Amino acid sequence: MRFDIIVIGAGPSGSTLSRILAEAGIKVLLLEKKELPYTEKNEKVCAGVLNPSGIEALGGIPSEIIERQIKMAEWISKSGYRGNFPFKNKRNINAVTVNRRDLDNWLVELSQNSGVTLISNLKVKNIEFMNGQIKVLTQKGDYIAPFIVGCGGFTCPVAKKIAKIRNIRFRRRDNSVITCQNIIKVPKNVIEEFFNEKIRVFLDYSLAPFGYFYLIPHTDSLYVGMGYLLKNQPKNKKITDFLENGLKDPRISSLLGGDYQILQRRIWFVVYQKNFPKFNEIIGPNWALTGESANLVTPFVGSGITPGIISSKILGKFLIPYFETENQDVLKFYYDELSITLKNRFSSENALSRLLTSNRRMDNFVKFISNHPEYLEKAIVEQKKLNFMEKLKILIHTIF
Repeated sequence: MRFDIIVIGAGPSGSTLSRILAEAGIKVLLLEKKELPYTEKNEKVCAGVLNPSGIEALGGIPSEIIERQIKMAEWISKSGYRGNFPFKNKRNINAVTVNRRDLDNWLVELSQNSGVTLISNLKVKNIEFMNGQIKVLTQKGDYIAPFIVGCGGFTCPVAKKIAKIRNIRFRRRDNSVITCQNIIKVPKNVIEEFFNEKIRVFLDYSLAPFGYFYLIPHTDSLYVGMGYLLKNQPKNKKITDFLENGLKDPRISSLLGGDYQILQRRIWFVVYQKNFPKFNEIIGPNWALTGESANLVTPFVGSGITPGIISSKILGKFLIPYFETENQDVLKFYYDELSITLKNRFSSENALSRLLTSNRRMDNFVKFISNHPEYLEKAIVEQKKLNFMEKLKILIHTIF
């Protein structure tokens, strides 16, 4: 069967893009290295927070895959200052926590119902560019199409191939954020009492050097984790050491109570890029990258799923006329709209990464928010053209 496009990676980014294109009559082949449907054994490691903009980009999500409504993010500094950030947009849509495999399986099902051809449990061995066509070599055979999109996350083979061809050194492991997370089962009354519609983020250098320590409520468990730049990791300590010490910290242990059970521990990496990717890093004559493959994830802002969904929706918007006209110039609009939509996240990302370099800065920041709630309210209510990340940027630059 002939395909118009090959999409690598069946996560939220790849499934969303594939569905959009298939609904427009484009023949899509979606390849996934893991066996589907996703299970507890092979699900994507994730904190499971879906931001309001991501929910809107999907046109809403089924209530059965929502685990918790998140209306507030509480930031806590070393000195005990607390600042609350509303986790909703101007249309009053809240963030939610989801079980990642349920979200991914739902999006894959939507894409298949739209006519996408899915092949899972398939490892890409190589990608060849020849005579205007792309050839994907796998252990089950070769697949050819005139266009390819990489949606395969941190280790996406399309991103690796493009980086090698163009000599782009933006996927270095040492320039990444390392995250360690425990899934902890706790009594539901603990979640209702201490985490009702709220996530907690500790900004404390002793808990996470140059990073953050978070507690995120799900149905009957807490996702407790931390992250920091790998290159800042002390030589004599591992990230698991910091996480263990964090669980013993009285501020954390008092929230967990004594009756809890660690169900799972995972470690993963996310590329940290200070600046918004350049045009030639994420798009070419017959290829494009989205989401984490394009380094659009902002780990300090805490946004992973949403940029993948949004970037894929934007790319789909311009790939449809591209296939109708074969006009390469149309693809430039993908980058332009992507810049307008997501670039502010990188400004906030840089501001937050600077904020996390000292307890004094973190104390001053959270103290300002706690002492001036009217400023945050003004930013939310009156500056309606600004999204949450832009408001955060304004707040940070106001203090420093």
